Amino acid sequence: MSDENNAPLKFVKHVGLISSQDESTFYTNVASLAISAEEVVIRFGLTDPNNPEAPNSLARVYMTPAHAKRLSNALIITINQYESNFGIIEANPDNLLTPEARNKIEVEA
Repeated sequence: MSDENNAPLKFVKHVGLISSQDESTFYTNVASLAISAEEVVIRFGLTDPNNPEAPNSLARVYMTPAHAKRLSNALIITINQYESNFGIIEANPDNLLTPEARNKIEVEA
């Protein structure tokens, strides 16, 4: 094998390829995924802390499985860069709650 085949993949940030003219910007704190043989669908929404059972749907993004895999790889690279700069991201929501908030949830359940 040549050195070219053993070289690590490089993350390339593309600038100026996507027009923001018709772009919508929103905050999301919930997502769901659906798959078929031809596509992956990511549905983004916003959950109200007072009514977590009924998130508002904000957008649906359809893509091919190959594009979803490239997106997944780009997210992994981006999160690794973030964590090396700012520290580990806590991904377990239960660990983000204070003991008082956790007790309140357990009492209400």
